[in-house]
Amino acid sequence: MLKPALFALAILVQPLLGQATRPATTPASADHHDVVRVAQLHQTVDSFGASDAWSFQEVGKWDPKLRERVAELLFSREKGIGLSCWRFNVGAGKQSQTIRDPLRSAETFEVVPGRYDWKRQAGEQWFLRAAKQHGVEQLLAFTNSPPARLTRSGLTNAGPTSAPTNLEEGAEDDFARYLVDILAHFRAEGLAFDYVSPINEPQVPWNQGQEGCRMDNVTIRKVVLALHDELKRRGEPTRIVAPESASTEEMRALSNGPTTRFGYAVGDYINVICSDPEMAAALNKTICHHIYNAHTGRDLITSARTMRERMSRFPDWKIWMSEICIMQRGRDLGMESGLTLARMVHAMMAIEGAAAFHWWLALSPYDYKDGLLYTDWKKPGDPEGVLESKMLWSFGNFSRFVRPGWKRVELTGENHSDTGLMASAYVDPAGGKLAAVYVNLLPEAQRVRLTVEGMNVGRSSLYITSESKNLERQQLAADGWLEIPARSVVTWLGEK
Repeated sequence: MLKPALFALAILVQPLLGQATRPATTPASADHHDVVRVAQLHQTVDSFGASDAWSFQEVGKWDPKLRERVAELLFSREKGIGLSCWRFNVGAGKQSQTIRDPLRSAETFEVVPGRYDWKRQAGEQWFLRAAKQHGVEQLLAFTNSPPARLTRSGLTNAGPTSAPTNLEEGAEDDFARYLVDILAHFRAEGLAFDYVSPINEPQVPWNQGQEGCRMDNVTIRKVVLALHDELKRRGEPTRIVAPESASTEEMRALSNGPTTRFGYAVGDYINVICSDPEMAAALNKTICHHIYNAHTGRDLITSARTMRERMSRFPDWKIWMSEICIMQRGRDLGMESGLTLARMVHAMMAIEGAAAFHWWLALSPYDYKDGLLYTDWKKPGDPEGVLESKMLWSFGNFSRFVRPGWKRVELTGENHSDTGLMASAYVDPAGGKLAAVYVNLLPEAQRVRLTVEGMNVGRSSLYITSESKNLERQQLAADGWLEIPARSVVTWLGEK
């Protein structure tokens, strides 16, 4: 994600939701009759995750009780939102020459080629271990840039504008060895990474003030295949995910800018990657993207539908939504942003058909809508503290209950809309559990009569996130109707 201050984009969610909250077809306290068809299966869910970049290098050094509270909020399935994937940023090296914000780059483990200082990134490592201890099922190592010695500019951003990449020519094998050295070390420490992401938003120039390395399509292929070969050579089972496109536009078409100006191809990732047999083997037929170009309003829904149509050409591939936040200035701890986040999750999971949804910053120090948690801490000596947001708890309506290996199933209903009441359902094939997640954007409560076909449901309960509740458990009404409060996210959880 680009540094917030560099974006002029400011889509206002409140007017959008305000216009959509009183459609003529949905009266106050409308009744909905929904059907879940357990036998009608869609995609398998891989994970719900968030990233440690870059604030956890400091948060991991805080008072032990406070950082444990942060870990509980993110990782615990009893006291928090139970993330199932933790994204660990493999730093490229602290540098202040073109990166002024100390929380926009991170240490590198590398001292010299082949030699590492494993005491570095101590704060991030504390939370990596905390994630494992709390039972987070998947760990993902991602890097924004190769270390400076492997770049053309000698920096971890700001590469030459006319080159196809800031990666030094011919350095793909060295970059692969560097990454696998790190993966092998952590596996030996009992912290095996399930996934590694070597590329981040490759179409972005990255001459702004944070780590980043652009790559054209040829370089992406070289990096992925070199990493795949090195993993195989050393017997490391970690799977690669790529290309972490900054937007969905380049997932579907070439980016005209670099292709026209410099003569190297960037973008059209779905066609270029999914039609390449070697890339299919290296990526285990998984492709991932961000959605900063179309994250709210009608653009979100249109983009999700278009991506689903494009991916239908490659039905044996899966797609991840691997990074997103709300691209707006102004920190918001309330339900407005909580509902916007929940609508994003619904669009990606139920409309696009994504197998994973990963939020950008798990904890943000910025005046921006980019964190699940927030802090006012800026520098050593400032008071340490953490602020919860409704984005955290709205995300938890999905992440705590819909676990890796669950499958999305068909849910149909009356009077549902992407600006009113949205719903999706997921089943645990092994344990006989079923979850339906409702996102009510409307200022009026909605009632739902839920019929389940294909499973005999016994116990069931509701978990509500609203202005006054944070994943609060509530028993069903005696008459069997599900009461979905105004402007809320509600998970119905049923068991055989």
